[in-house]
Amino acid sequence: MGAVWDFLAHRGGDRPGRRIEPGPKLCQTSACKPVDRPAATPAVRAIGGTRAKGASVSLEPAPQARPRKILIADDNPQILELLEAYLEPIGAAVLTAADGEQALKAIEREQPDIVLLDVMMPKRSGFEVCRIVKESRRGPQIPIILITALNEVGDVERGRECGADDFLSKPVNKLELLERVQAMLAAHDAAQPHQT
Repeated sequence: MGAVWDFLAHRGGDRPGRRIEPGPKLCQTSACKPVDRPAATPAVRAIGGTRAKGASVSLEPAPQARPRKILIADDNPQILELLEAYLEPIGAAVLTAADGEQALKAIEREQPDIVLLDVMMPKRSGFEVCRIVKESRRGPQIPIILITALNEVGDVERGRECGADDFLSKPVNKLELLERVQAMLAAHDAAQPHQT
């Protein structure tokens, strides 16, 4: 608590019952060493109370990175709801589609960071959606996980031929889903060019 009172004294405050003269040092012990700090920018100086002449203060928040988006495509509303709940700890915006056509439109419109596709969907199968996305201009950069109740080796081979990055079997295990999605997002982030 003494450091707080020393700080207040430095800023011109008093400790109740004891007068402390403001001085150049906050810490009077030999353990404290002066720290060289870079000169503050006008906005930082303004926040610190010594606003530079002509400096403006912006109260706008710093720009944030685009929030992550995960698209889940499945024709079963209960599966969509379950997977959405499973993915909640990631903190991403979860988008849903009920068939292959809706999935393609959502991918085009929303540009998700990762796509989870059920293999057996109406209008277009997960295999078809995966192939179309991977053949598009931005498609190879979008990780796709196929979710299937099919356990045949031929289906995995077909998924690989379509460009799927990974597979999950139904019923989906929550921990396995989270691990794979987080690994895919990390790999996706690492592959993206760094913006300066």
